[in-house]
Amino acid sequence: MTEREDISERPGRGQFWLAVGVAFLTLVLLGAGGLVTSNEAGDSVPDWPMSFGRWVIGSDQFVANVRFEYSHRVIAGAVGIATFILALWITLGEKRRWVKRLAWIAFAGVVAQAAIGGVRVLFPEYKAAVSVPHALIAQSFFALLVGLAVFSSRSWQTRKTAPKDAGKSSSPSLRFLTSATVASVLVQLVLGAGFRHRAFGIIPHIAGAVAVTILLVWTVSAVLRRYGSDAFLCRPALVALGLLITQVGLGVGAYMARLGSADDPLPMEPMITLTVAHLVVGALTLAAVVVLTLRSYRAISPRESAREATQERESVPRPVREGIIKVPYEESAIRNSQSAIRSPDRLRAYLDLTKPRITLLVVLTAAAGFCLGSGQAISYTGLLHMAVGITLLSSGIGTLNQYMERRLDALMLRTGSRPLPSGKLTAREALLFGIVLSVVATIYLAVFLNLLTAVLGTVTLAAYLFLYTPLKTRTTLSTVLGAFPGAMPPLIGWVAASGEIGLGAWVLFAILFLWQFPHFLAIAWMYRDDYARAGIRMLPVVEPEGRVTGQQILSYTLMLLPVSLLPAMIQLAGSVYFFGALMLGLGFLYFSVRMAFDRSKWRARRLLQASVLYLPALLALMVLNR
Repeated sequence: MTEREDISERPGRGQFWLAVGVAFLTLVLLGAGGLVTSNEAGDSVPDWPMSFGRWVIGSDQFVANVRFEYSHRVIAGAVGIATFILALWITLGEKRRWVKRLAWIAFAGVVAQAAIGGVRVLFPEYKAAVSVPHALIAQSFFALLVGLAVFSSRSWQTRKTAPKDAGKSSSPSLRFLTSATVASVLVQLVLGAGFRHRAFGIIPHIAGAVAVTILLVWTVSAVLRRYGSDAFLCRPALVALGLLITQVGLGVGAYMARLGSADDPLPMEPMITLTVAHLVVGALTLAAVVVLTLRSYRAISPRESAREATQERESVPRPVREGIIKVPYEESAIRNSQSAIRSPDRLRAYLDLTKPRITLLVVLTAAAGFCLGSGQAISYTGLLHMAVGITLLSSGIGTLNQYMERRLDALMLRTGSRPLPSGKLTAREALLFGIVLSVVATIYLAVFLNLLTAVLGTVTLAAYLFLYTPLKTRTTLSTVLGAFPGAMPPLIGWVAASGEIGLGAWVLFAILFLWQFPHFLAIAWMYRDDYARAGIRMLPVVEPEGRVTGQQILSYTLMLLPVSLLPAMIQLAGSVYFFGALMLGLGFLYFSVRMAFDRSKWRARRLLQASVLYLPALLALMVLNR
């Protein structure tokens, strides 16, 4: 392909809309296939390619599971005919040979898919062997049709190769990230098909979901960070992210519905609906990622991609980008200094990546949630598993957070000695360590506790790393967004013990959510000069007078006081807790009032110390007086 297609070689708009139509019809076919599998209707019609010896069955036969299987065959036939028409149209009206080849490959794919479907019906003994390949070819065929629609679109044909910010390069390249994401989504869809067809259990599908979430959110973050003003890339990226969030919710709902109807003789309607919706949204996610991948190859020249693969550029403040402030972080210097670092120091560096003090607090709050969610009988084996899983998860989040903020950490005095800016470890080592910890944590929580706990852990990881972390340099609202994943540990602990989210879990979530604001704002006030140097938009940086900071500290502490009494009111804790929480809350309020009117670093430090003592004392009192 040249930098820009010649005007005379552009196909008409009819080709684009036909490709879109065939892709939509294929999406309907995927949904119909999901209905066949969910209703266990695959064996309802015993012959092929005809149905009961006829091409068109009568209304008296269009009943029960036959209607699902027969409808699936009719839609498949329509897709085959439409794909042939599309390939013929492209052959006659398209001058790009590679597009013609892709069109006929798509037609070959639909023929192969039909043949595999025939084998599935005529040779039942090969049912298990062909079910997963059948799903793989179906999703690949759908992705190919989406690609043909992209290649026929006006935006593809009029797009210049290099974007406006082509001089800005990062590592890994966007081409690599998007390609890896497409592969992960496709593999995940196949794993889902294997689980539906009982080829294997749920664990591979959960592991795949974690990998897809990390890769897709990382890719979207890279797109927004590097090409935030380019709608050509940002639109499919944001659509893919929205579909991912929807997909996770549908997946949890489908699995919970499956567990709830495990003893029923027939599949229940809620389970069928959620399962089919999960399959369709998964295909749409694949389509969005395919569009993003193809557009990244179209928008980014090979020369720029090579620069991306060899250079690093993160979203850092404008003074750093423009060279006003020099960043002391140099990856090459770190690699050259590795031989001078002793093994014990490197082990300590890996430990420091996990933010052990924060991890300890997270585990303690999760343990409180576990104990309160257990009722009267606490499973100490479950508590141990929860502690191990949460330790791994929190360590993974802390490690990946330091990887993402390594350049900002190098600009601040209080973080300049961390393992990455100090050169004790390389960014690649930290990234690999963080991904391994996160994946192992999610699988551990799913295997030894329950699926909902693993899902909540994954949501916490994604929200902290891909919402809160990148927004810290863009808006003060990042503090509010960061409070959501920060309040998750006790809720996760509760779910680990009970398997469900009860009223008490939400009360614990609310307590931790409100507590974070005076705690974090005190830290932000103490280190506002550091944050300003790194371009992190905390409230004390944006509003240096501190009046609004003091007001928010006081407001959130006042809200925390009555909320902290709710456990006694819903009989989660007793009267001893009520009076203890009241005294602790009034003491915390005293330090907040002093900080609100005397905004010195000393007062901020005292408030920080009070917050660190307040939370463990409150939770311990709640557990002891439950």
